[in-house]
Amino acid sequence: MVAMTRQALFEAAWERPLTEIAEDIGITSTGLKKICDRHDIPTPGRGYWAQVRAGKTFPLPRLRPAKSAALEQVHIQGARALPPAVAAAIQTARDAASPRPRARRARALPTPTATPEEPDGDVAPPRLEAGGAPDAAASPLPKVFEPTRKAIARARLDDAGFASASGARVVSLKVGRDAQGAALDFLARLVEAAETRGWRLDLTDGGAQLMVENEPIKFRVEEQPAKAPHQPTAKELTRKRERDRWGGDSQPWPTWDLSPSGRLSLMIEEHPYSGLRRTFSQRKGYPFADSLDAILIGFAGHAALKLARRLEAEARAKAAAIAEARRERLAAFDHREKRRTEFAAAIGARLSERAPLQAVLDHITGSPEAAAGQVPGMVEWLRRRLQAIEAQVGPNALEISARHAEVDFREPPQAKPASRWYSPKIELHLWVPAEGEGRVNGVSELEWAIAEGLVMDPSAAPGEGDEPGC
Repeated sequence: MVAMTRQALFEAAWERPLTEIAEDIGITSTGLKKICDRHDIPTPGRGYWAQVRAGKTFPLPRLRPAKSAALEQVHIQGARALPPAVAAAIQTARDAASPRPRARRARALPTPTATPEEPDGDVAPPRLEAGGAPDAAASPLPKVFEPTRKAIARARLDDAGFASASGARVVSLKVGRDAQGAALDFLARLVEAAETRGWRLDLTDGGAQLMVENEPIKFRVEEQPAKAPHQPTAKELTRKRERDRWGGDSQPWPTWDLSPSGRLSLMIEEHPYSGLRRTFSQRKGYPFADSLDAILIGFAGHAALKLARRLEAEARAKAAAIAEARRERLAAFDHREKRRTEFAAAIGARLSERAPLQAVLDHITGSPEAAAGQVPGMVEWLRRRLQAIEAQVGPNALEISARHAEVDFREPPQAKPASRWYSPKIELHLWVPAEGEGRVNGVSELEWAIAEGLVMDPSAAPGEGDEPGC
């Protein structure tokens, strides 16, 4: 962004042409003129600098006070805010522009000629000079533009007198009948100049685009409309009177009548509000080919900006992917740590249960009454319960239980995302050998005690189903 005072911009506008100032800032001269008008800054009129170069002098106008204090500061958002690579590409394209003398202004606009009829066979019609006059020395129109020529020749005119062509392998055009030849000739010159820079025209099913440094840049060519005040017809005046009778205040006709002007424009259909110039219009009385260098510079800037934005998007996507991978890695680690903590807590719970049981067993077996059988069966139960706890917290049993619960206390060599599925419940099991080498089955405490011979199998006990005695 360029910031300056209103007085500084006024002095700069009268020291050198607005086109040069706008080029330094990175905006169009039209945009700079609008900024000056918005801040009530007078600017030189048409032909002023030509007369200054001829030696004529003019008194400097007076800068009137601003209408408000907010207008004293001028802020211009131009191409300076673009990435440095874009500014460098624009400067490179500007340096590569072919130095050639500017065509002198014609005294009168050349009379445009109608587009010739489609010829027989594969011979294309001759190219036309900008303005519509045939060029006897020009080569035939390249065949790559045949679909465009045929499409625009078949197109119907709208109410303003313009024909539009677009579609597969067609350059988007909107021109009057008399400017069709000039538009096609300009396209041929544009592609010829682009090819000298290593660029090419790419015709696709979606239309035409110019491949600039391998970046596709869409564009279209239109004829600038000429505006004239609309003269209402008798029918429109009658309709207006009818609306007035019912209290209507709208005007039932357009303010302006549009018609073909004979002057062409090229619009780059990329990067709106970027600070880069997107519209290149033919100056009145000059051939559009005079704008080729500026147009090619514009294409180079948009291609560089497209590349810069694509690289920025790829960098953001890469950074986002790295951040997402880090979040998943941390979430997976937290999930593993939580499972490990729960498994260790389960072991601690079993050990906490074992301590009081062992204390009770020691107390009973150490008393004289224990031998007399004062607490029948309690010693056997305590010993069986302690054996079951030992079987659960033994190293082999813990390894099997951890594997069953999918708890791994070793960090994996490669980061794995946290499981999105149900994780097995963490608990310490009792294990008994199963059929097959190295296989075990998790069983209940009763089944384990039966397998260890600590209690009798109820299914094999005599008198099963009888009422127990008292």
